[in-house]
Amino acid sequence: MKKIYLILSLLTATSFSYGQLIINEVLYDPSNTALEGDANGDGIYSQDDDSFIEIYNDSSSPFDISGFEIWDDTATGGSIQYIFPANTTIPAEEVVVIFGGGTLTGSFGSAVVLKGDSGLNFNNSGEVIGIKDTSGAWTLIFDSDALSNNPNESYTRFPDVTGAFLQHGDTTNVLFSPGTKTDGTAFNPSSALIINEVLYDPSNNALDGDANRDSIYSQDDDSFIEIYNSDTTSFDISGYEIWDDTSAAGTIQYTFPTNTSIPAEEVVVVFGGGTPTGTFGSAVVLNAMNGFNFNNSGEVIGVKDTSGAWVLIFNSDELSNNPNESYTRFPDVTGDFLQHGDTTNVLFSPGTKTDGTPFNTLTGITKIEKSFDFNLYPNPATDQLTIQSEETIDQIEIFNISGQILRSFNSQSKVINIQNLGSGIYFIRLRSDDSFTMKKFIKQ
Repeated sequence: MKKIYLILSLLTATSFSYGQLIINEVLYDPSNTALEGDANGDGIYSQDDDSFIEIYNDSSSPFDISGFEIWDDTATGGSIQYIFPANTTIPAEEVVVIFGGGTLTGSFGSAVVLKGDSGLNFNNSGEVIGIKDTSGAWTLIFDSDALSNNPNESYTRFPDVTGAFLQHGDTTNVLFSPGTKTDGTAFNPSSALIINEVLYDPSNNALDGDANRDSIYSQDDDSFIEIYNSDTTSFDISGYEIWDDTSAAGTIQYTFPTNTSIPAEEVVVVFGGGTPTGTFGSAVVLNAMNGFNFNNSGEVIGVKDTSGAWVLIFNSDELSNNPNESYTRFPDVTGDFLQHGDTTNVLFSPGTKTDGTPFNTLTGITKIEKSFDFNLYPNPATDQLTIQSEETIDQIEIFNISGQILRSFNSQSKVINIQNLGSGIYFIRLRSDDSFTMKKFIKQ
């Protein structure tokens, strides 16, 4: 494969961006060698289905891309390949990835991931891929002819977002990274956080509102907010702030302490006060001590990151006033907000899903007192996994989706044979001295 290194002029570089939108990565020629081109992770190579475009929102506010169109060429012979559905929003400083089709499998960072119905019919040369806005104007352009024909891998900006386009293999040892930066990390880690349940109006009928289970009803103490980490690595939420309103009248209700992490695919629950008693699934449970001064109406509860930007919003006015129970997503994490009593016969479920089960059955075995970074590839994998880390690995463990340990061994080798594993989702945990870290992988 011929590598071509390009220094793009300022004029060429700006043609790939539109306001706050930037084309960051394009795979128009996936490799047809075995499954090297299986970018969507479904275990099937398809030129049209595995092709993708990754668009970055370079703004601190979300961008509504509804109705924008992807075309396979900007010339007269071009045709529409994809139309963004209504209510499609790219979160702040995050990406949307559009695959041609297939069954999207695996982890794509915290990106918004979409797919077409009929594939993306991109040529390997001789066309300029374009995106039109809702007025029909060309707003984003990617000229494959200005790069290399038949690259058998994606073109990605390096560094991400700000750099020139290079073939992906020139930046890392993988051929593409849809949904993540070239090193496999999320663009905006805060995008991995999701408000899953909020109790801002606990019932004052006897102990019906005793959410913290200390046998004392308190409007402020029993109020809580539950935040889910959708990423496959722990999230450091230290220094983030919970506010009772996002208007000028809002005040800080709680600041997450130093070294506060939400485990992968798990939740943190913050009560207003009292003495949280009993079990709350396998969640991280915290206490604001001074109570949450949440109104039953007329405010938008918000969470700020360490830069002071609003990253999570919960608008109680869009729901019902004085519900006397929590609002929870149903299904958990992915669904719309419903009053909890509409989903089960209980009024709240802090720390667990609505049915009372833990979010992540593996939380008990993650043991993340200290952690370190590593890359794992290919993912999905068929025969072997390669670990890329600067740390010396002392122990490797593999778990199934239920948290059962399948393999445990001490090895200095960073190449692991997984041929004997059946197809499915697994977790690998690594230990280096007293540090642990874990990631999810898919065996095809």
